[in-house]
Amino acid sequence: MENEYLAELKNIVIEEGIDLTETVKYTEHELSINDYLAAVSFRDKDQLVIQVLEQMGDEGLMEWYLTGTMTRIIMETLNGDPSYVDCYSKILKKIS
Repeated sequence: MENEYLAELKNIVIEEGIDLTETVKYTEHELSINDYLAAVSFRDKDQLVIQVLEQMGDEGLMEWYLTGTMTRIIMETLNGDPSYVDCYSKILKKIS
């Protein structure tokens, strides 16, 4: 079941014309926008990400933000940073 925050995050991204199934790839791993937003909806207790996304107001800028953020998440997860591994290691997919 989808939580309310996740529904709001998805709505903002979809309204900008971004496909939730798009993935960000780094080395041999990828993370989908949908999976990223699902993780954020549980981790972001202060709902700061939605504030950032709402201020974007432009598909290109939002894609740039999502790509950069998700790339960093993949990098930190693969580097073993505990604050990332706990949340993201289960949703990172290895590219075959």
